[in-house]
Amino acid sequence: MIIRHENRAIYVFCAVLIALNVSKTSVFADGFRNPPEGGFALGSAGGESAFVEDASAVSHNPAGLTAIDKPQVLPSVTFGYSKKRFTNELGQSTETENDFRVLPALYGAWPSQKTEGLVHGLGLTFPFGQSSKWERNGPLKFIAPYSGRLTTSALSYVLSYKVNDQLSIGGGLVGYASALSFKQDFPWGAVTGNPMTRPGTAEVDTLGFGLGITAGAQLKVGEKQRLALAVRSPFSISYEGDFEISNLPDQSTLPPPARGATARSDASTDIDFPTIVTLGYGIQLTETLRLSSDVEWLQFSEFESLNVDLENNTFLLPNNGRSAQDWEDTVTYGLAVNWDVSDTLNARAGFVWLPTPVPSQTLSPSFADDDHPVYTAGLGYSRGEDSVIDVGVALGVYDTRRVTGNNNPAYNGEYDIENFLVTVSWSKGF
Repeated sequence: MIIRHENRAIYVFCAVLIALNVSKTSVFADGFRNPPEGGFALGSAGGESAFVEDASAVSHNPAGLTAIDKPQVLPSVTFGYSKKRFTNELGQSTETENDFRVLPALYGAWPSQKTEGLVHGLGLTFPFGQSSKWERNGPLKFIAPYSGRLTTSALSYVLSYKVNDQLSIGGGLVGYASALSFKQDFPWGAVTGNPMTRPGTAEVDTLGFGLGITAGAQLKVGEKQRLALAVRSPFSISYEGDFEISNLPDQSTLPPPARGATARSDASTDIDFPTIVTLGYGIQLTETLRLSSDVEWLQFSEFESLNVDLENNTFLLPNNGRSAQDWEDTVTYGLAVNWDVSDTLNARAGFVWLPTPVPSQTLSPSFADDDHPVYTAGLGYSRGEDSVIDVGVALGVYDTRRVTGNNNPAYNGEYDIENFLVTVSWSKGF
């Protein structure tokens, strides 16, 4: 088979895509959303939608792909550190372990050979995720999962079209694969009434799939200004998998409601993910300096509850597996500045305000979050016409969150969070 030179980027992309697709990682962010992918987007967080013009536009605003005039591949990796500490109302404290995360992303884009102004884009990303591993013998033992992970990968295919010199549009389909798992120590002694009964470990592992759409537009207003619109549709995922619990006592020692318990059963649940709408504005202040701003609306109110079905073992869960979430819609806003230091070096910085969608009444250690600002900075270095290395860093600054009136009184107390991210990406044209 002969591979045309201009199509090599596509084959390289697909090969790496297969390798990355087995990776399941997650990084903390607002709610369960992960930070923006790509070094340019992280360094310019708060104002990326109007000016993003590399292959990562697949995620941020597909209309930006029309700036690409030759096949391009963009691998990216984010290294994250996030630490959580919890102190209950009795003064007992615990903190998370394994606080370092790795979050990969991969993009490819190529202009159509048949239609002028049309650009194809592919992206493999992890837009949503949450992961925590608490000290196993701390004050959360038996009352919260000591290990929990939500990982959601997205495979996007988009088309972008340059309508005229002022307007570009884009859109496409997004397929999602998501895994949800947790582990928690289970007090069998509370069931049998015998404190000498050995505790067990309950584990849930599930997987589900979903489908959504993405769309965007960029409009040039005069020679120096841009308007941007980007939309990601909501999607739902139905998770199915297995439940296992160890050290199941003899059935004769269990009270009548618990005698149907088994060491294994099926497990299922559903999660509704949010609509995301972004409005962006950008202006070229001078030949080397530009300013941009984004405002986002996230419909986190889609996440009303998390109801887990363990079939005959559902009774082992509090409230028969029904857990209200009642998350709230949020509006984020930010500002970014980009400065062309030279022909080969671009410096950037950004600010984003991220309000939490999680109310105090339903906050849990697995989804501990708070309102916070994020400060970002980055550099882009051009190594010739077709190669750019981007590095972005982000620091989330949190105050101590004091939770009272929680639906589970054991979750009342103080939550402290630390968060720091570094992203490195490389865009290569062919």
